[in-house]
Amino acid sequence: MTTELPAAPAAAAPADVTTVAPADVTPDAPGGAAAGAATGASGASGRRRRAARAPRARRRPTLWTGPLRLFAKVVILGSLAVVGLLALIGRLVPAPDWAVAEIEGRVNAALAGQASVSIGGIEAHLGDRLVPGVRLTDVTIRLADGRPLAVADDVAAAFAPDLLLRGTFSPRRVSLSGARIDLTRLPDGTFDLPLAAGAAAPPGLSAAATVSPAEALAALDSLFSLPGLAAVERVELSGIALVVRDAATGRTLRTDNGKVTLDQTADSIAAAVGLDVAGNGAGAAAGVEARSGAGAGQPAGRIEFDFASRKNSPDARFEVRVRDIPARDVARLSDGLAWLGLVDAPISGLIRTGFDTDGTPRETVATLDIGAGAIRPEDGARPVAFTGARLSARFDPAARTVTFSDATFDSRALRVSAEGRGWLESDADGLPSGLVAQIRLSDLNADPEGLFASPVAFAEGFADLRLTFSPFSVELGQLTLAGEGTRIEASGRAGAAGDGWTVALDVGIDAIGSDRLLALWPVGVVPKTRAWLERNVATAELFDLTAALRLAPGAEGRIGLGYEFRGADVRFLPSLPPIRDGAGYATIHDNAYTLVLDRGHVTAPKGGRVDLAGSVLAVPDIRVVPAPARVELRSDSTITAALSMLDEPPFRFLTRAGRPVDAVTGRARIAATLEFPLKAKVPASEVAFDVRGVLTGVASDRLMPGRALRAERLEVTASPEGMAISGRGTLSGIPFDAAWRQPFGPGTKGVSAVEGDLELSPAALAAFGVALPEGALTGTGTAAIRLDFAPGAAPRFALASDLAGIGLAVPGLAWRKGPAATGSLRVEGRLATPDSPPAVTSFSLAAPGLSASGTASLRRDGGLDRLTLAGLRIEDWFDGALTLTGRGRGRPPAIAVTAGSADMGKARFAPAGGAGDAPPLSVALDRLRIAGGVTLTGFTGDFTTAGGLTGRFRARINGETQISGAVEPRDGRSAFRIRAADAGGVFRSAGVFARGRGGDLDMTLLPAGPPGHYAGSLSIRDIRVVDAPVLAELLGLVSVVGAIEQLSGPGILFSDVRGQFRLSPEELRISGGSAIGASLGVSGVGTYRPATREMDISGTISPFYLINVVGSPFSKRREGLFGFTYRLRGSADAPKVSVNPLSILTPGMFREIFRAPPPAAAQASE
Repeated sequence: MTTELPAAPAAAAPADVTTVAPADVTPDAPGGAAAGAATGASGASGRRRRAARAPRARRRPTLWTGPLRLFAKVVILGSLAVVGLLALIGRLVPAPDWAVAEIEGRVNAALAGQASVSIGGIEAHLGDRLVPGVRLTDVTIRLADGRPLAVADDVAAAFAPDLLLRGTFSPRRVSLSGARIDLTRLPDGTFDLPLAAGAAAPPGLSAAATVSPAEALAALDSLFSLPGLAAVERVELSGIALVVRDAATGRTLRTDNGKVTLDQTADSIAAAVGLDVAGNGAGAAAGVEARSGAGAGQPAGRIEFDFASRKNSPDARFEVRVRDIPARDVARLSDGLAWLGLVDAPISGLIRTGFDTDGTPRETVATLDIGAGAIRPEDGARPVAFTGARLSARFDPAARTVTFSDATFDSRALRVSAEGRGWLESDADGLPSGLVAQIRLSDLNADPEGLFASPVAFAEGFADLRLTFSPFSVELGQLTLAGEGTRIEASGRAGAAGDGWTVALDVGIDAIGSDRLLALWPVGVVPKTRAWLERNVATAELFDLTAALRLAPGAEGRIGLGYEFRGADVRFLPSLPPIRDGAGYATIHDNAYTLVLDRGHVTAPKGGRVDLAGSVLAVPDIRVVPAPARVELRSDSTITAALSMLDEPPFRFLTRAGRPVDAVTGRARIAATLEFPLKAKVPASEVAFDVRGVLTGVASDRLMPGRALRAERLEVTASPEGMAISGRGTLSGIPFDAAWRQPFGPGTKGVSAVEGDLELSPAALAAFGVALPEGALTGTGTAAIRLDFAPGAAPRFALASDLAGIGLAVPGLAWRKGPAATGSLRVEGRLATPDSPPAVTSFSLAAPGLSASGTASLRRDGGLDRLTLAGLRIEDWFDGALTLTGRGRGRPPAIAVTAGSADMGKARFAPAGGAGDAPPLSVALDRLRIAGGVTLTGFTGDFTTAGGLTGRFRARINGETQISGAVEPRDGRSAFRIRAADAGGVFRSAGVFARGRGGDLDMTLLPAGPPGHYAGSLSIRDIRVVDAPVLAELLGLVSVVGAIEQLSGPGILFSDVRGQFRLSPEELRISGGSAIGASLGVSGVGTYRPATREMDISGTISPFYLINVVGSPFSKRREGLFGFTYRLRGSADAPKVSVNPLSILTPGMFREIFRAPPPAAAQASE
């Protein structure tokens, strides 16, 4: 029969376990009979050894059928053999060979081919109290196929004398020693004990290969009810060596020094089995697989089995005690312990089970202590080591439920207590294939070496899971852990195969502190990110945390994490103040870590709180060491606080600029991007940054001392290359659109620049202390300005404008530029400092009708000190140099023309408002063109512009004859009075008349008509004319011999010369001119063109003028009574002279009849 506890499911045999038959059992060839067993000490040589050959039976008997029947017959025959030897008390009497052969044959015949027995020898004896006994030696029992089942060195039986007297040969006590048994357990859980073909099953058993426990108990009762065994009180087996090969697992169990005791009473049968299992210390070392029977030197294990049953009833009790037995062997003792097949560790403990009176299996109760070992579900998958475990379990075979209590698990990584219930799952063959369990956890302490920074503890927990034995997998429906104010929920699946573990775990936590999270965060998982959080995130409350872990053989593990936090103190960089009261969320996804701040602030060193809501920390790849981090800072604060933060390391923006952080007030919204490696110490050189922001409500009276800066909105940017602030605003009330830039780098501290557009207007100039004469600049335009700042030096500026929208005027001049016209203005210089006034180092102005360039210096109060224009051109009448010298606020500057040339015929001067407004004018011109080709050189004078140009001057005519004069305004232009002590030299230098000598000149030029046109008059006293060819020709024509002689000699003296004329740029028109002397009088009218030296003059020549003058009342132009009319035409160098002799006969009043009319003005202009 087959007596067994429910078997564990089959599993693959370990590759390093070799199935070996016992050394003293040699199987026959397949299908052959067994060889004769070796004879005992008292057996005769030549004794035959038999082996029964029999075909295989269709039905297979169990282990108990053959040996017990054999035992009964041996006892009976042995008793008969020794009846005659009662007299030989205390002596062993060997049976003859024929008797041994007879007994052996009868036993084999009784076995009917189910098995065969060979007996080495039989001895009879009579013991104390006359108790007869039989001893069999070298007994071998073989299966029907010839394979050895068991070998016993010695089998002894003692008979009851009273039964013998009644003719009953039934042993009372049976003992067996030195038995060696070799069994094979089949994958279905039964033992390989084939019956011979056609053999009948033992009493109480069916012919099936596998029997139920109830049938096994019935068979046991039937066996001991046989006449030969009914009187047996005790059966003892000692020195048993048992080898059990498990075909399902490939494992081999070897036991030594086994002992079995079976006691029978009238109403019960009890048995006690004790077996020492060799090498059962397997699994004691974590991570090292060992198996029972692995070799010598390992601790021995032991199995003790107690059995008690009531006869004629299924009622039975089983109790198994194990010590250091491999967990996988214990797993096969009960379906309720099948899950222990996943464990590689020695087990000690007690297992109780049995059957009720109705044959129903009782509850299996186990109390087990598991030694050090590992959970090793599959070869190739990394085992999970532990140091020990203990549990109490109850298995209800009817409900297929397992109840756990007082379970503890202890390892270097984890200590936990548990209790719960599981439901077994079975495969198609009814074997256990898995377990669905609900477990309650308590006192969980996780402290894996190197995994957590400190032990992690939970007071309680709950788990719903499904465990599948092969292939191994765990489905975690729900895991809940609670402790230290933290509740963790998890679900997922883990599986093991030959290539490793596959894990998919999802974790959720309702709330947890940051220190608690770091305690739960494995130190080896993204260690740099964890270390950064440990250093820079403190006192935070985390909630709604979710985490995911994915592991697969041959692939990189992936982790996902997400949580929200509040009350956090976060420090993005060690050099920056920490963020207080932070709230937001963080994630780890695809190896990228992101932390988003929804709320939080820092307290800046100056300026108060900085709101950092919206800031983000991102680690693009947490696998890189050191991991690169990117911080997106978003701040809202006062400008002072923002600048104070930007002046902290590694930025030091304001320190680099040499500016204070509190020079500007207003609000700032900043977006800064920082990139740096995640490590304990980050040097400034490894921090890349980009800052962009908006400043609103900007006001400062300190950024530019003495200037009020105001702006509704400015933009700020910064990077390792530099910093900039730009936008529109007002400076001292003047609109601007500019940008301030501060470069960063060696030698740039305090070096910065401002570039932009500034309003150009009278108000702007006044705001910056530039005092121009009233009306000099009007309208509003725009100037491009640049300011350069350097430490220890006055700020330098450069200004440029197209002058659109700006009107310009020069004080005292009629020149104007209207706002619609454009031009060019360039000004460069330096601003005022406490040690130096402002200055203009370069000035240029180009506008329609005016161009100027030069330099200027300003007074400390901002007024003009001196403007020096080295190049000044006004329309087409002035080209020279000019200096303006300030005379104080409210007064126009003094003007000094220091060089150049001017054309007074084209000059236009503007009337001033009065004498008090007239600036002084000092002129020193190289050339001053008057009109008609007359140019004054070395012109110097001092003038005023009160009511026009007024003053006195000195000059030379064309660089020769010295003159002096005065100028005064007349109808918006200038009138001149010119005097000279050498009138002849004046005419000669002017190219008008080269033959005059001496004389006092007094000439007046009055503006008349267009610019450059003058009406003039002159008066000359005592001028002498010498060597005048034209005059000589005239005198010759009229035969004035004495006058000719005078002309060629000392010259003709004209005591009074007068004339009126009109002077224009094209010609000199004489309207009335006369020259009189003692010997001659001349009058004339006409024109002279300086450009061509063409003349057309006519008049009267009066000889003997002192006599002739008596008739002057009767003539015009002071010609005298008698005279000759003449006309000069052509070139002044060789004119054509004509005289009318008859005109002498015509009194002066009728002389006009013979006079040629003067050329018309139109003709003169041709």
